Amino acid sequence: MPEPQWDTDEDRKIYSLQVHKHLIGWLIEAMAAQGITAQRTVGDDVRGDILVVNAADIPAVQQLVRDLNARYNKQE
Repeated sequence: MPEPQWDTDEDRKIYSLQVHKHLIGWLIEAMAAQGITAQRTVGDDVRGDILVVNAADIPAVQQLVRDLNARYNKQE
């Protein structure tokens, strides 16, 4: 999908932040569907945007992210 043309730098940044916000929400929903408890962090947490409540779930979360990356960032 071609990247849209932006009128201002701010428009580009707003779009990028909206995509990021929705991606984090989608990941949390996907984790919940697999029985993984997670929540969004606040305050620009340096540890990341998602808190995985049970450390034992981290490998499953990592696989979910790898699968998402492979699906949407295919190498040509």
